[in-house]
Parts: sequence; structure tokens; C-alpha cells
Amino acid sequence: MTDPHRPAPSRSPDDWNTCYVERNTPWDTGRPDANLVAAIGRSGLVEGRVLDIGCGSGCEAVWMATRGFKVTGVDLAEAAIAGARRRAVAAGIEATFQVGRAPDGEHQFELIYDCGCFHTVNEIGRAAFVESVARLLVPGGCWISIAGSSDGPDRDHGPPRMSATEIVTTVEPRFEIQSLDAAEYDAVVPTPARAWVGTFRRRAS
Repeated sequence: MTDPHRPAPSRSPDDWNTCYVERNTPWDTGRPDANLVAAIGRSGLVEGRVLDIGCGSGCEAVWMATRGFKVTGVDLAEAAIAGARRRAVAAGIEATFQVGRAPDGEHQFELIYDCGCFHTVNEIGRAAFVESVARLLVPGGCWISIAGSSDGPDRDHGPPRMSATEIVTTVEPRFEIQSLDAAEYDAVVPTPARAWVGTFRRRAS
């Protein structure tokens, strides 16, 4: 749900909601993110419970549901969730969409997906974010995360930037790094921002 065009300071739920109400959502391509499609193909996952954090208007959530996954999508923007529910109805699939953050509880999902959420957390909060994802996954569960990359020349726009070292250092204690690939955001922009596509497996202990 992070805008790949612009700097991404901390935004309130109202800010995100306004983006969707005004249709100022260039990150919303209307199709499932190509990076996610490729990552799921590589992961070998074909079924299970999925949490889509920052699901936006539901493109990826609905696509995963059509593939047989049982999907829950959460987003801070009420207008985004309303759009996701309409998309699910139009596609004739069942999925759960909720306004808010990740649900309470543990071991609820085989797969967690986030595009542009992990990198918005400040350095102090990243370990807590990783712990929350690990808590919600079953042991051996998969987390697919797309985050802004620090590679390339300096820029004054686009998503927050993380280095590969920052990602690995934060994630590795709770997850096995299966892959961390250099990519670009799948976005409706002339020059998409560079990104990391990470696939991580929750350690059993």
C-alpha cells in the first residue's frame, strides 16, 4: 500500500483513506503484483491460509483466493477495504477483508504477504514487526515481503529504502532467508523504484 512514486513519511489511516477516496493510488495497477506471482511460483505453495498485510483494493488477495488460498486482507484505509470487498464479489470468490492491522493470535497462517509495509517501520520497530509476522505464521510458514531498495543512485522520491544487510540482520533470527532478489516495483509509473523481493521461512524454534 506504499506509494512507489513519492517519499513515504509516516501516514495516518485518514491519509491512506483519502488516497483511495480520491483515487490517488498509482501503486494500484489493477492486476496482481508480478513480483508476488513469481515468488509464489518459486515457493511451491499451492494452498493454505494467507494474510495480506496492507492489502489495498485487493488485487493480490483476490488473485490468491482464485488460486485456492483462504485469504484474509487487512488495511488501514476503509475505502481500500470497501474496494477489496467489491473486487471479491465481482470475481465470485470468498475472502475476508478487515480494516486495521494484523489480527491477534498466533499460528494462523501458512503465508503472509506484505508489499511496502515492512520498510515503513522505523529501525526501532522492525524487530517487533518481524516478531509479529513470525507469531502469526505456523512453523515453516512463508513470508513474502517487497521492500524499497537502497541500491542505485540517490533519489528524492519513492518508498523508504532498506539495504540487503538491514533486511537480513532483522529477519534472520526468526526466519530462514530463502531468497532476496533485486527487482522493481510493479507500479503504474514511467520509472518504477527499485525493490527487494524477500521470501522467508519461519524457523521452527
